[in-house]
Amino acid sequence: MAAAGSTRFAARPVATLLDELADALGWPRSRPARLLAGERAGRAGRLVLCGDEAALASLDAPADAAVLLAAPPAAGDGRLGRRVYDPFAGSSDDVASWRRAERVVLDASLLLAGGRGGIDERIATRIGLAGVGTAPLRPLRSVARDVAKLVGYVPDDSLEAVRDAVFAAGAGTIGEYDRCSWSVSGTGTFRGGEGTNPAVGTRGEFEQVPEVRLEVVVPRALVDRACAAFVDAHPYEESAFDVVPLAIPAAVGFGRIGSLTGGGAAAWSTLGDLDPELAAYGRVDSVPAGARCAVYGGPLRDVLDAVLLEEDLGLLVVGAASEPELELLADRGVAVLVLDRSRSFEALAVELAGHLTRALTLPVVASAGLHFPASDEGESTSVPTADAALPAPAGAPATAITGDPAASVFGAAAAEFGEGTWRLHFDGGSRGNPGPAAYGWVLYAPDGEEFEADGVRIGSATNNVAEWTGLLRGLEHAAQRGIRTLSVRGDSELVIKQVTGAYRVKNAALKPLAEEVKGVLRRFDKVDVKHVYRDGNARADAVANEAMDGLR
Repeated sequence: MAAAGSTRFAARPVATLLDELADALGWPRSRPARLLAGERAGRAGRLVLCGDEAALASLDAPADAAVLLAAPPAAGDGRLGRRVYDPFAGSSDDVASWRRAERVVLDASLLLAGGRGGIDERIATRIGLAGVGTAPLRPLRSVARDVAKLVGYVPDDSLEAVRDAVFAAGAGTIGEYDRCSWSVSGTGTFRGGEGTNPAVGTRGEFEQVPEVRLEVVVPRALVDRACAAFVDAHPYEESAFDVVPLAIPAAVGFGRIGSLTGGGAAAWSTLGDLDPELAAYGRVDSVPAGARCAVYGGPLRDVLDAVLLEEDLGLLVVGAASEPELELLADRGVAVLVLDRSRSFEALAVELAGHLTRALTLPVVASAGLHFPASDEGESTSVPTADAALPAPAGAPATAITGDPAASVFGAAAAEFGEGTWRLHFDGGSRGNPGPAAYGWVLYAPDGEEFEADGVRIGSATNNVAEWTGLLRGLEHAAQRGIRTLSVRGDSELVIKQVTGAYRVKNAALKPLAEEVKGVLRRFDKVDVKHVYRDGNARADAVANEAMDGLR
């Protein structure tokens, strides 16, 4: 792994990091992690995942490390939902102690739990929760996207110029589509007073002019820029426009809901590996495959209203629930698994840290002892029951911070990357060719076990560009880990033959990627590249499709 001071892992201002962290987790920038201590203009060279503010006193981390709290500070009314909007309300003594330590501290609890690739989504994936039909998993309670709508009125002959100007200012992008707009013809009326110089018509005369109503979406952060571009490109002295705030649900938020690919018994067994004191209420083992299931790592009270609106819910996995809440769900025939928040996060923290390291190109490590504050009196977090007696977790807990970020993120195997033959599978795809595209890669250890995988959307591209990009990113990752001997497998015969030199790369868009791949391949002692059929590359294909669906 590159050192923290390298180009790849360069320190950056905290203000920049707040936006990048939101982007990495698909979270609206208007609701970033909250800065509890430190300065926005300060710089951070690495991040540390920490359970709560109580753990800060004993935290052993480098001075340039910013701390991401996985649990909100014990302040305010204790309702996670309100912490999205409330400023920090902790005691002045707590804030002073953090400032004396000159430590940047961020409350990232909402993003780490509800963001894309966050804890809720990872728990949902573990139990085989899938979207209904072709739809991806959706949140129980969504946060709103960071978008507004610019509505303006333009003369017919100026429509293209004005539309191009607002597109150039960043408006008109919806998902993987750009230059999106809507327009309809109508009639504008006006009368210019003294001192005006109308572009159309005569001063002092009532005018009726054919105009077009133009509508485009625009990120809230770019509203001022888009409005200025509209005015500058518009031929009128006084251009008419509105900015309309929108409340469009995002694909992230509190919890996840979908259908169980297995059944309640399988989910129960899987979650027992995360929390050996998992508590079960109701007939969990009778919940069938295909039943609707919701997952939320926090207290049920945060999402109770949303849960009650879900019809035919068979199983709920939640971080804490009171006795009255459990009784209410029992009356509705909903089985409940109460998964201890601390233990589940501790089991998944290293996995999450690895995801953030790759997304931010900044070392992210998990501190030891990611324990959450005690729940409010009356809430049940992990009540052992006869039904819930399950084996101890199979996976190791989050590792303590060491001098090597790779060891903290990827575990003890980080020191063994140079031994044995590792195997990299890659794939990529495009829906439309060109169209929305993504790549995926999977790295297998010498014993054949999957070690890690990653998939990323790359905007609009062709299948070949996505495949080459997946190969490049997978090779870069393997090289950074210090792997010396690597087998590369892909199901694109064209790409494999181009890599091995059997075919020439003629496409101009692929040549830069091919040159980068060639350069990375030189960093290994031994590489063998071979074609496999699709059934031999199914996992990489699945990772690429998950990325395309926004699940990574």
